Amino acid sequence: MLHRNFFERFAKGVFFRNVITLMSGTALAQVIPVLLSPVLTRLYSPEQYGTLALFTAVVGIFSVAATFRYELSIMLPEQDSDAVNIIVLSLILNFSLSTILLIITFLFNKQLTDLFNNPAISRWLYFVPVMVFLIGVFQSMHYWLSRKKHYRKLSAAWISRSGIKGGAQVGVIYALPGIGTAGLIGGAIFGQFVATVIIVRQSLMQISSAFQKVSFKRITELAKTYKNFPVINTPHALVNNLSSNLPVMLLTSFFSNKVAGLYSLALMAVMLPTGLVSNAIGQVFYQRISEAHNKKEALYPYTIRLVKGLFFVSIIPFGLLFLLAPSLFGLIFGGQWTEAGLYTRILTPWILMRFVVAPMSYVPLVLSQQGKAFRIEVAGIIVVIIALMVGGMLENVTLTLSLLSCFSLLVLVYSFSWIISISKNAKIQV
Repeated sequence: MLHRNFFERFAKGVFFRNVITLMSGTALAQVIPVLLSPVLTRLYSPEQYGTLALFTAVVGIFSVAATFRYELSIMLPEQDSDAVNIIVLSLILNFSLSTILLIITFLFNKQLTDLFNNPAISRWLYFVPVMVFLIGVFQSMHYWLSRKKHYRKLSAAWISRSGIKGGAQVGVIYALPGIGTAGLIGGAIFGQFVATVIIVRQSLMQISSAFQKVSFKRITELAKTYKNFPVINTPHALVNNLSSNLPVMLLTSFFSNKVAGLYSLALMAVMLPTGLVSNAIGQVFYQRISEAHNKKEALYPYTIRLVKGLFFVSIIPFGLLFLLAPSLFGLIFGGQWTEAGLYTRILTPWILMRFVVAPMSYVPLVLSQQGKAFRIEVAGIIVVIIALMVGGMLENVTLTLSLLSCFSLLVLVYSFSWIISISKNAKIQV
């Protein structure tokens, strides 16, 4: 009875309807790459996936700092004019960082290629600044549409990104047989470009009406008001992304490009659907708690309802994944990918906890607790490095991934407990 009443109240709420709107879009965005994955894994080798994973890792590390995290603060001002000033600030910073990265790439391409120990990545390093710029623009417009509750438009952008990316990756290798890695990375770049164009067009009409209130003075004032985002949250996000992307780099270094490719598919197959769903929930949750905080409401009731919902919907799917992953990967992706299913089984407990904690990570932002969140992330990357170094030096892939999953899980459990605590103990200003 208690569970039924919980689900009835949850299903009738505006929050639930907004989540469903986003999830319907993300569900469609998932269907396309999931359907194409068995084709892609038969057209491309684990080694080629390894190069794509390395490119994605490098882009991921820099793109998280593309706007110095000011895009997150687009949700926070009460006035839309202030939010538009922050968008302009974000785009200026994004363009500046992308330009610096392009210069560095031209000057130090050989040194970077040697550092990554992957000659195939050399020419693709020039496209890293391009992807960083596109993602920075996409993120800024993304948070504007989320602020305005245009969840259908957000869904359309996500669908276009994943659909065009997958379609290009399949189509190009049939049009140009033997293109190899270029098909994978080129498709990813093209998909991001089209999605960015779409989300900019969807946002411009409303943003343009507030451009008359954009001024250098106001941009400077807002940059100071939300200085915690570049000063604290940016290093935090960099550490978080480094923690996520470092395994690909170190697995390539300690083992091989093939192992990195298998690991990449293991994460992609699970993280793509769970990440999109988690992100959709997180976006709506962030808008809700930002609004509640501005109205001086307590955040704990929102947080605990979120946690209950996430655990209820995740236990059975993740349990089945743990039991069936190896056989499913071999059946769906082909025999050469069965080992990726074994990797997935090892990583499942960590991925489950990450699915639950990720939407909750907005609570420290709203409560200005980025400092402690950053320290937790630093601890997380330290344990990731230890796990990878120990397993790598012992030349045991299974041990490496087991240590990675176990240590990362422990850090997430601590983070979960802390977020619950600060949401419960937060003082409501009257």
